[in-house]
Amino acid sequence: MGPEHPLVREVFPEFAGELVALLEAEGESDLAICAWDLRLVAECGCDDDACQSFRTEPHPDGQPYGPGHRCVPLLPEKGMLTLDVVDGRIMYVEVLGGEPLRSTAEGAEGRFVLHRFNGDEVYGLDEAVVRVIRSYDGDGEGGGGHEVTVWFEASAASDGARRCADTAEAGMVPSAEVGVGMTAAEAEIDRLVGRTFLMPGVPEGEDSALSLLYYFEHEPLRDNRITVVARVGDRLRLRWTGECCDVNFYDGSKPPARIEIEGDFRYRGPGD
Repeated sequence: MGPEHPLVREVFPEFAGELVALLEAEGESDLAICAWDLRLVAECGCDDDACQSFRTEPHPDGQPYGPGHRCVPLLPEKGMLTLDVVDGRIMYVEVLGGEPLRSTAEGAEGRFVLHRFNGDEVYGLDEAVVRVIRSYDGDGEGGGGHEVTVWFEASAASDGARRCADTAEAGMVPSAEVGVGMTAAEAEIDRLVGRTFLMPGVPEGEDSALSLLYYFEHEPLRDNRITVVARVGDRLRLRWTGECCDVNFYDGSKPPARIEIEGDFRYRGPGD
């Protein structure tokens, strides 16, 4: 079974609220109830800059909906909004013009947690990127003859951070990066969805260039497990766990710290 598609109300909360209100205003109370639980299955994918449409149920491209289909035009303040409905199920949301849909993923939505021996340090995400870098002649950063290296990169935000007592005064924020080599085809955004990448990192005492955590200084990041849960537009929702030396005791005198990162990562292909 593949990963569950995200709820529209979690990705575009303002739009979801507007959609429910417009349906209720049109007397479509049953559809208004359904609209609250719509899932974002796929974007339209056309080249029209004014189009922000998306599928809410799977349906073959170019195939008619058949019996039971009706269009439900709505009247937003700006732009055009029309629903394709089949037997009471909203299949497609056509959004043309109007203000850009505002996603909860603007900036970088998510959290970066360090589970330390003396408590948890909890941060928001400042920047989160999945970056595809070409490995020319198989000897690029990924090495090993791979065509590309996919870099998973996350930087914590300082605003609202909750730190442990021994690091609070320094005001540091962590960042993490892991590179995974693969073919260019495997690194396409849709091919990444649903996959889990395991990066054990280097043995204790050795330096790493492909899995690092930075706090006061760079240190190897081990036992990485990165799951690509879903795609929303040009972003990928990730869950990432790993382990490193404690960020304030680099001599190994304290138990390792565990990292936990979850959020929406912007995808950047080789040409971006």
